[in-house]
Amino acid sequence: ALPPGGSSEHVVAVDATGLAAGDYEATITVQTGLPDDYPFRVLVSLHVTPGLAAVTTGPITDITETSASGSGAISYVGMDLCDAVGLCWSTTPLPLVSDSSVELTGAFGEEDFGPLLMDGLSPGTIYFVRAYAHNSAGYGYGGQVSFTTLPSPPSALEASDPGTYQVTLEWTPGDGAQWTHIRVKQGSYPVDREDGDPVYDGPDSSYVCGPLDPGATHYFRAWSRTLDADGAPVWSDSSAGTWATTDEGDDLLSMPIDIHAGWNMVSVPLDLLGFDDVTRVFPGAVAAYTWNGTTYEPVTIIAPGIGYWVAIPQSASGPLTIRGLPSEVQSCDLFAGWNLVGSLSSVESASLADLNVVGASGMETVNTDCVYWWNGTSYITPTAIEPGKAYWIEVSGLCSLSLPY
Repeated sequence: ALPPGGSSEHVVAVDATGLAAGDYEATITVQTGLPDDYPFRVLVSLHVTPGLAAVTTGPITDITETSASGSGAISYVGMDLCDAVGLCWSTTPLPLVSDSSVELTGAFGEEDFGPLLMDGLSPGTIYFVRAYAHNSAGYGYGGQVSFTTLPSPPSALEASDPGTYQVTLEWTPGDGAQWTHIRVKQGSYPVDREDGDPVYDGPDSSYVCGPLDPGATHYFRAWSRTLDADGAPVWSDSSAGTWATTDEGDDLLSMPIDIHAGWNMVSVPLDLLGFDDVTRVFPGAVAAYTWNGTTYEPVTIIAPGIGYWVAIPQSASGPLTIRGLPSEVQSCDLFAGWNLVGSLSSVESASLADLNVVGASGMETVNTDCVYWWNGTSYITPTAIEPGKAYWIEVSGLCSLSLPY
């Protein structure tokens, strides 16, 4: 109630639902609440402006190489019902209806719509999508979501020129694929991307695969891969396969190595049959160095008898099996001072005390108290030279080091 001669300010909300845009006059009735008081009326003018619909973009589903489905929801229609709803998409952010779109027409209130099919898309491509609704005020857009169509699988995968330990693979990369991933298995085709052994992962269209077991039939399967907007892998939903039989030959040796993320001190005491590139021997390796007596040298080839520092990312860490024939390297030449030495046997350890040291003076020795191996977090002092590991060894002069067997 207002006292005599008093005043008060009030905000009056007007429900304009159902009104078209335009100018209106309204009457507001005011009553003071005093005894014997009569209400009075205030005439006001209103201008109704239509508002855009409020829309939410739903998740993208049923993604294939060339199509996907999406949906939306209207949470506010504005001043009148919407006469069209749909999805618009583009390969650039914030798509508009003027880009690619799919649309439904009719009368739409606060409701869900879809799923709507987006087709005619390109394989392995990132798309940005927004749901929309149209009313007399124009187009109201929902938030943006993204998805990536599946890349096409590789095609025309063929195995040729089988040798004793190798097979040449050739293929046509899938549309929209950044990489081709190939696995091999004996006895049957790999059933998925975890089955069998990985042999190739890269952007090329051919690869010499090896070393493979001699005298065996090898089944290869290949998939395509690309990345979505967040950098996550997107795989083809089908694959290509082929097979080949290698010639008879000597059996390969297998040497297990446990590779951890970060820097590893490693060696490979095997004849790798020419498959000695760093990234073949240590898949995923980002750097490799050896020691020349005075400084570190980057390397691209792994040789027996030499120790290496190899950097491995977390994604490539874990147990690793390296295969080859017995190495004919039985000794390694050392500098006076510190040397980065690899193991010379793939199957046996050698006690430090039993190592053979041959130098010009006959007085050269290994300081067995100054032999170190890096375990991933710190240096440790070993008692033996183990297969697959590398060691810092200090010697008193130029000499040759060999195993006692």
